[in-house]
Amino acid sequence: MLASTDRCLFRPLKCWAKQMQIRDITNSDHPAILRLNEDSVNFLSPLTTIKLNALINQAIFHKVVIIDEIVAAFILAFDQNADYDSQNYLWFKDRYTSFVYIDRIVVSSEHRRKGIADTIYREIIIFARTNDYDYLTCEIDIIPPNPGSIKFHEKYNFVEVGTHWLYKGEKQVSLRERKVM
Repeated sequence: MLASTDRCLFRPLKCWAKQMQIRDITNSDHPAILRLNEDSVNFLSPLTTIKLNALINQAIFHKVVIIDEIVAAFILAFDQNADYDSQNYLWFKDRYTSFVYIDRIVVSSEHRRKGIADTIYREIIIFARTNDYDYLTCEIDIIPPNPGSIKFHEKYNFVEVGTHWLYKGEKQVSLRERKVM
């Protein structure tokens, strides 16, 4: 049963969402994923084809959202058993025994504010509950700020559990958790 705080999970999607498909990432999605990542690289680490393949191989949850046969969004997430060298991921791995770390979620600029991120988060919350994980975790840029991501994650009851600086003090992130329940 979903907690009452998950009411945002049941927000009706826009009518175009009937054309939306969520599925696992395939090799044919890679060029579009690399473009989406590059479009949001100011909030993400850069990706190459080799790095993307390595991440997908480690990911416990890797999905794309397809709208009109185009990759409109993607998500990559890892659990506590991944062999992943991200400083943010390792921070959680040092402190949690059962978690899903949302490494990156990107929605194309033309598809933002249409319920896609909500749909993806509904899917990953169900995945985490079904597989008995204790927490969903993520990080959000706070310097420079990413106010849209902060607001979005607060809606899903992610709370700050730490912060740290990256890239020799050029970037600070808020490390967040959400109990799966």
